[in-house]
Amino acid sequence: MKIRKKRMSEITETLLKKVKIVGLGAAGAGLSTLTFFVFNRFLITAQFSDLLFSSIFLALYLVILALQVMLLRRFTYIAPLVVLAVIAPLFIFWSYIYPQPSLFVVIGFMLFLLMTLIAVEYGSRLLRNTLKIHFFTIMFRVLPKALAGVLLCVSFLSYNHYVHLGNFSGDVAERWFQAALTTTEPVVHLWFPTITFDMSIEEAIAHMSETQLRRSKIDLLQQGINIDKLPPAARRGFIENIEVQFESMFERIEGGTLSKEQTLYSFIYGVVEREILSLSPTIQALGGAGVILMLFFALRGLAFVLYLPAAVVAFLLYKLSILIGFAYVTSEDRKQDIVVLS
Repeated sequence: MKIRKKRMSEITETLLKKVKIVGLGAAGAGLSTLTFFVFNRFLITAQFSDLLFSSIFLALYLVILALQVMLLRRFTYIAPLVVLAVIAPLFIFWSYIYPQPSLFVVIGFMLFLLMTLIAVEYGSRLLRNTLKIHFFTIMFRVLPKALAGVLLCVSFLSYNHYVHLGNFSGDVAERWFQAALTTTEPVVHLWFPTITFDMSIEEAIAHMSETQLRRSKIDLLQQGINIDKLPPAARRGFIENIEVQFESMFERIEGGTLSKEQTLYSFIYGVVEREILSLSPTIQALGGAGVILMLFFALRGLAFVLYLPAAVVAFLLYKLSILIGFAYVTSEDRKQDIVVLS
């Protein structure tokens, strides 16, 4: 009777462990799918909110991946869950997989899989070779590698959507360009402190002319002209002369009739767009690839913004899982601390 009860207990324990493993796998696959689903929506809409939510889901996916590494330990247990997390989002991009596979999508997800497998294998090896469990030491080696795989995949998906398929719409491009241009305003303010890119050309010329007149104050004083004591009409005459010069400059850049009502954003975007379209298709494609590559390295540099919070949350959940009996700490024969599912 005791043997039978023990046998039933072992079966129940084994079944419960399998349920927990399936749960961890389902959570990872679900969050991975949500990450790419919302990111794919971002590719189409270019809405910052989509990018934000995609990043949140990605951070949560990293949390689950960290728990998979710490609680399952063995690479043979974790690897199938990683494969599931990579395969699940493929259904979102199924039109790029079947019937005509897109090389860039395939490469992106292969890199996602490869980098994640490398990350979890490394983490599993660290756990095997460590007598004491140092959670953050392991996570700061695992999560950056896994995140690099996701970012590589994202970069290839972006290239496929915007460059290879040519889905970079004018509205999306202009919105991104405006966001990037806005970040340069502090630099512009070194020369023209009152300029903003949402000004019309006419307003910008007026502000630039006023600034230029103030800068010419010393030169004018040497000529015996004090602009502060000039009558309004005379001062206005100086400004109008400067405005004519700036207007001529804008017209030369425009290469045609200048619309003073358009904003600086629109003007600069139009100039850049014309220059890009004048390039050969090969150069445009190479330029697009260069932009995506720079995007990857930029995101790679900011990766800690995602994996640091993910590591902290994973640590708290890891401790909670031990506290509530989801897993427990035990020692092997060589007195190595390990965590196993209860």
